[in-house]
Amino acid sequence: LMAAAAARCGATTETILRILDALTTEEACVILQEAGLLTACFSILTDRIGFYLDKRAAGRLETACIVYTNTYGWMGETGAASALIAEAVRHAEGGNGL
Repeated sequence: LMAAAAARCGATTETILRILDALTTEEACVILQEAGLLTACFSILTDRIGFYLDKRAAGRLETACIVYTNTYGWMGETGAASALIAEAVRHAEGGNGL
């Protein structure tokens, strides 16, 4: 998926092949960073993650995702992530929510 996102961002064939050969997500992120495509690729990836979460949930529940890497930290989130986190925090603190 990361190689496909890189291709959509205009990565060279060499970069795409390096991503496909990467043994870990972190290694693929380093390759994307070197190519200057890390932020753009994760924008595409979080959009696709959100699309498929919503498709799988089929309106039965609200979904959200935050994408995080050990090396680069927060990389993106799907549309409702911030709102759901805020609601969960309010609930954990004994306020209204969830």
